[in-house]
Amino acid sequence: MSESDTTAIVKKDDHTTIVLFGITGDLSKKKLLPALQKLAEYKNFSVIGVGRSHLSAEEQEFLFGNLRKIIEGKNNGAHITYVFGGYESDELYIEVLNKIPQNETYCVYTSLPPFSYKGALNGYAKQNDETKARGTFYFEKPFGLSGEEANTLFKIAHDGNLKILSIDHYKAKFASLILDKLADTNSDTLSNISDQKIIFEINIIEKTDASARGAFYDATGALRDVFQNHMLQVINKACRAFSILNTALHEQCFTEYVSNKLKGNQSSEIKIGKVIRAQYQEYVNTKGVASDSQTETFFSFSIMLFEQFEFVFTSGKAFNYGESDLKVFVDDAERKELVFEGIFSGNEDIRSSIDNLNTELELKKSTVEKRDAYEVIFSSILDKEKDVFVSNQEIKDSWVITEFIQNELLKTPLLTYPQGSDTVLT
Repeated sequence: MSESDTTAIVKKDDHTTIVLFGITGDLSKKKLLPALQKLAEYKNFSVIGVGRSHLSAEEQEFLFGNLRKIIEGKNNGAHITYVFGGYESDELYIEVLNKIPQNETYCVYTSLPPFSYKGALNGYAKQNDETKARGTFYFEKPFGLSGEEANTLFKIAHDGNLKILSIDHYKAKFASLILDKLADTNSDTLSNISDQKIIFEINIIEKTDASARGAFYDATGALRDVFQNHMLQVINKACRAFSILNTALHEQCFTEYVSNKLKGNQSSEIKIGKVIRAQYQEYVNTKGVASDSQTETFFSFSIMLFEQFEFVFTSGKAFNYGESDLKVFVDDAERKELVFEGIFSGNEDIRSSIDNLNTELELKKSTVEKRDAYEVIFSSILDKEKDVFVSNQEIKDSWVITEFIQNELLKTPLLTYPQGSDTVLT
């Protein structure tokens, strides 16, 4: 199997087993299990949950009792099972996959920190070829903690004949899914611009702090957690949607174009500016965080291409508000005018300006069916759809860019801001 093959998905079937590694984790409790509970109302599947700790019958009931009632209440043979053990143990992976009926397709959702991916892949790879051929292995969060580590993980998967796919839940957010449709009209508007500056601003500001995953966050940081893993996927969709930008990039996505320049020793063509990195003041008191940590919880910077396109990326944790959006402006030196706004946080409406640039701006709302991002992800997994998956090459390209930006960030002093701040740093 080709190392970059992300389309070799197992054959669609009426019943699939979902193996959820990390079922006792924070992400699973808050997002994955509620999404599976919704999905179980109209999909048929079994679940094998895997955690590190032994759970009593009462603890299992508290964790996934409601999901079990829906799955097993259909009386079609579907069930939910819990297995525990150390993720570094090969025996755990053998035990888990042996619970899947022969000839049944299955998918493994790996809800573990990136530093556990190597052990998980090695465990998956040691199964027999027939078992591996029936399964597809899904990974979220940063794939590895560096480009070198990501390449190592890809090699383990390739050598072990594993079908792996990467998921970005921001791609599954409902606004992101209809970005192309909204941009159809706006791309015509932008195509009339020849010499004006076009600014793409993407903001992911969070109210939550790092207290729920201090050790993971301190090893990862905001740039690798948000920029590498989410922002680049949204910008790639924008590049494909807006024809003027797509043409300028020679029909390459943003990550492909920029990484090719960096790999070709043409970094002088990638102009970085407005660089800020910061950490909220209470961060070092978080469990799992080093007392002298230099990990950023906020960043902001711009990338300029062709002297016409500016991309501004801003993200941070522990603010007094949450905001996730993509805005497109036209700047003619006299004024900066908003021509597109897509909000992709939660289930909010999408707003898009489709007015002529010379008229007063009017925001029109567009609504679509609203589904939780993780419900979309699991539905796509079961239906073998590809929209929420990220190609292996795209991941490799994103690491090239991220590590280049990381070096630029480290050239600037680490600022601080109060937890619960009302405004981002500029």
